[in-house]
Amino acid sequence: MAHKIIESVVESIKRTSPKPGEWSISTDDLARHLDISYASFYQALYGLREKISLSDAIEGFGSGNVGDLITVLESIYGGEVESIMTSSGLFVPHELRIDLLESLISTVSRQIYEHLADLDTFQAMLDVCRTFNEAVETYYGEFFAIEDLINLSVLRNAGGNHVEEFFAGTASKYLRSLFDRHILDFRRLFSPVEAGLREFAYEKGYLSSRERTNFSDRGQELATRETAEALRAFGLAESELSAGTLKQRYKALMKRYHPDINPGGLEMCKRINVSYAMLGQAVGRAGPGD
Repeated sequence: MAHKIIESVVESIKRTSPKPGEWSISTDDLARHLDISYASFYQALYGLREKISLSDAIEGFGSGNVGDLITVLESIYGGEVESIMTSSGLFVPHELRIDLLESLISTVSRQIYEHLADLDTFQAMLDVCRTFNEAVETYYGEFFAIEDLINLSVLRNAGGNHVEEFFAGTASKYLRSLFDRHILDFRRLFSPVEAGLREFAYEKGYLSSRERTNFSDRGQELATRETAEALRAFGLAESELSAGTLKQRYKALMKRYHPDINPGGLEMCKRINVSYAMLGQAVGRAGPGD
C-alpha cells in the first residue's frame, strides 16, 4: 500500500512538472495523495521541525528540498521512499552525486587534453573584447560551455547509455549547482587553457611583458606548488599515479569533505577538485576516469 502511495506522488510530480529537474508539489497536493488526515500530516511536519526546513515545507516541496520530502514521507511510510524517488529520477543520493562530480571533472580533463586552441578565433575575440579576461570568458563560452560539459558528464556517468529524462534533469541541476555554490571554480579548472591563451596574447602584443611575465612566473611557481599539494592531498607519490588509484582516492576524499555531508569541508573540497583535474591530466593525458 505504501509503495503505491509513493508512486502516485511521483506520478503526480512528473505529470505536472514543466521540465525535468524543475518540479514541485504543494503541501496540500501532497497531503491529498496520502492515506492520512490533513491534521495528521501537518502534525508529522511539525514533529520533524528539527530535521527539515519547516517554513519551506509549509510552502511545498521541489527539487531544491527533495531531501526534506523524503524525510517526511519516510517518517510516515518507512524506508523505501528514497529508493523509489531515486529510481524515478527525482532524487540523486550522495554516492551517485560523487560519481557525477567525478565524471564532470574527468570530462574537463579530457576536454582540456583534446582541445586544439583556435587562436584565430581568440585573436578576433581579443580585437572585439575590452580586456584579456573578457576575451577568455568569451572563448570559454564558445568552446567549453558549462551546459555542454554537464550533458557530456551525465551521459558519461551512464556509460554512454540512454539516460532517463527526469534523472538527466535532476543530475544536470545538481552539477549546475556545484558552480553556483562555488564547489567548482570554472576558471581554475581550465587554467591550463588560459595559460596558453595568455602566452599567445603576449606574443601578439595584447599584453605587456609585465602582465605576461608576472603571470608566467606566478603560474610556474603555482603549478609546481599545487602539484605537490595535490599529491599530498591524495596521499600519493608521483610514481603511484594511475587512473584507477586517483579515482578511488578522489571518491574517498569526497565522502569526507563534500559540503553536503561536511559543512566545514568546502575549501578542502575545492582544492581536491582542482587537484583531481590537474593530476588527471598527468595520468596518460587522457583524464582520470579512463
